[in-house]
Amino acid sequence: MKGIGIVDSTLRDAQQSLWQGKLAPEDVAPILGKIDAAGYHSIEVWGGDVFAASLRHLRRDPWEVLRAYREGIRNTPLQATIKGMYLVGSEPNPLDIVERFICKTYDYGVTIFRLFDPLNDWRNLELPIRLVKKAGGHAQASISYTRSPVHNEDYFVSQARQFVKLGVDSICIMDAAGSLNQSSVASLVKAVKAKVGVPVDLHAHYNGGMAIGIYLSAAEAGVDFIDAASAPTSFGISLPPVESLVYCLHEGGYDTRLEESSLLAITDFIEEVRERKGFPRGITSVDNLRAFEHQVPGWILSVVEEQLPTEGIEGGLPSVLEEMARVRADLGYPHLTDFIGRMVADQAVINLKSGERYHRASDAIKNYLRGLYGRPPGPVDPGFIKELVGTVPALKGRPVDYLAYRWDRVRDELKGISDREEDILTYSLFPELAHRLFGPRVGSDQRETEGLDETKVPPAAGRITESDLEEETEVKISDLKELIGYLDGSGITEISLENGDFKVQIKRSTGERKTGEPAESGTLESRDAIPTAGGKASDPQPLPDFKKSGKLIPVIAPIVGRFYRSQAPGSPPFVEVGTRVSPGDALCIVEAMKVMNEVEAEAEGIVVEILAENGKPVEYGQTIMLLAQGVSPGV
Repeated sequence: MKGIGIVDSTLRDAQQSLWQGKLAPEDVAPILGKIDAAGYHSIEVWGGDVFAASLRHLRRDPWEVLRAYREGIRNTPLQATIKGMYLVGSEPNPLDIVERFICKTYDYGVTIFRLFDPLNDWRNLELPIRLVKKAGGHAQASISYTRSPVHNEDYFVSQARQFVKLGVDSICIMDAAGSLNQSSVASLVKAVKAKVGVPVDLHAHYNGGMAIGIYLSAAEAGVDFIDAASAPTSFGISLPPVESLVYCLHEGGYDTRLEESSLLAITDFIEEVRERKGFPRGITSVDNLRAFEHQVPGWILSVVEEQLPTEGIEGGLPSVLEEMARVRADLGYPHLTDFIGRMVADQAVINLKSGERYHRASDAIKNYLRGLYGRPPGPVDPGFIKELVGTVPALKGRPVDYLAYRWDRVRDELKGISDREEDILTYSLFPELAHRLFGPRVGSDQRETEGLDETKVPPAAGRITESDLEEETEVKISDLKELIGYLDGSGITEISLENGDFKVQIKRSTGERKTGEPAESGTLESRDAIPTAGGKASDPQPLPDFKKSGKLIPVIAPIVGRFYRSQAPGSPPFVEVGTRVSPGDALCIVEAMKVMNEVEAEAEGIVVEILAENGKPVEYGQTIMLLAQGVSPGV
């Protein structure tokens, strides 16, 4: 009887796909022993987006989450999915951070590292593979499957051969969109196994409903391992159910080392957890069934569908999918996985809203064309690149070769807060979210005096919203706004409020503003100077009434999204009223579908009015600022 190993993805990819990583170790602690004894080849517990989810949703140290799983699973190898140089985020990391992260993950008990790059650029995996091997781990390189004019069987086999040259222990064929079929998977598995001398794993999402049939065809073709999940975390945009797969494989004469009765006991327990926590079931939508056409992973479809009610795009999701296909072709047919898929979706929405393709290109698109994420799978028209990014030369080598080491700087920023290697890594990857983790350990005053630099935040890092802040303090932002409104309508000029470690002082402008005071009333913080674009400060000048001069230039929101005045909470705004700006200076950020788009000044001028409210939604075409042109501040 031929053996085939099963990788259990319940605790990582499956619950990430359906439950946004909100399943905590204590939820499943009583059943971990049975999962460990079930006979799985390995159990995936870490990596991907569950690292950030531990911070964002569970408010837990991700390393302690990993430790909890290691304590409950003693015998079966633990597995993690690492995005190459991106690790568990959306920005490439320098070598010193990558090396320490991989070594620390291995120290915590992970022995199998599934490494993938969103662009299928093998150069981005070269160093992570070497580091995993150096630490003593099993390096598994992933081929992200998709279909396009540049992606064919020869392309994927060539990728696999390149990975074997780099010393990998196994190859994984990943199909995040669920676009494989029985014929294509059988042919691909046979072709890869014929050219490489290492085991082959198959990871396919259920999206289009073909996953079980795909796995059975792959088994016949000689695949060594397949990924599945417990039924309560399966179906929909997740993975196929292990219970059904084991039954089908056993009937076909395959030995999985898993007993159906023990699996059902685990299923019953996790189903009780699902019901108690109110987590959804996996459901395949009609749009998921069209994955064979659009190649879009299910979770990206979900993000787009959530945004559409506020976008007002004629034609709805079908129009967005058609434009995504055009954008993808323009970019050399990248795989629509991870942040690359979000980038393409965001640009498609921008194009449809503006009515003119690439009238505004997102920062992520520009970075992609400059080679900051790696090498596109297919050729990109040089004229198109020049149109969007000008004559800025693209990177010739690997992105990591251009990144300065970061460890010493981040460690210095955390002096007086933490010297744990785990905390330094967490802060390096997710500065904002790490503040929540450090909050209970030190008071807010200490954090301020130690000088945590919140301006050093990766563009794709999660932004703390007003609702997040309200959860962490008993003083609600809405209450502060109401208090400011009361202050403006009263004769009181100053109020101080203190609640534990939370302190705020609100001052109302009296109409006799002194030099160095802010130009706007009702501000929650005082400043001694007005920043210019780029973070520098210039002496504030009395502003004339430009509204009567007829020299105003509106700054328009280029997309529906959320308006932010600064790079990160707590960092200085890009501009204030009175700031002089030049073409290309950053004015603000409009966030759409988790992509931070900087709005730049298109002309020289002075900011005379900021019309949008920080952290609030803005509509496409809405005037968010006013600039005055051709007038000096003192005129």
